[in-house]
Amino acid sequence: MANNEGFMVTEKTFHVDNPKAFEDSLIELGVRKDNWDEGTTFTVESDGSYWLGGYNADLQVWVDDKDDFVSLVPTIQKHMRVDSICVVMHVGYEKLRYVTGYVAVISKTRMRTVSLDRMARRLESDILRMRPKLTIKLLSGSSRKS
Repeated sequence: MANNEGFMVTEKTFHVDNPKAFEDSLIELGVRKDNWDEGTTFTVESDGSYWLGGYNADLQVWVDDKDDFVSLVPTIQKHMRVDSICVVMHVGYEKLRYVTGYVAVISKTRMRTVSLDRMARRLESDILRMRPKLTIKLLSGSSRKS
């Protein structure tokens, strides 16, 4: 059986319209406040913004009543202020043989994600396209581009 471990952090905290309603919604989904043992946790920063994260945390949480995973994104979007944005980063590994990760950027109406694997392929492609053209001087004095 695989032993998967992970960690999620909110890189950019966000504000909500109704803090009590937001916190009640998170707690109903099993997200804990200021509990760092394991699983998805939320905290309120000194400026009133919210942070989500924790060990073995994710944007999907297990809900016993539903006997399934539920995404936190609709809850975040429902309560998020229009002028706010949330940036979440997640990394995970399985006995250091497999490393995974993603970044998610969430607004009131949209969400975009990119995985570490996809970003690595994109950066590889960018770097290969930026390779300088080499000019090789031949002994005869002419030059040839390669």
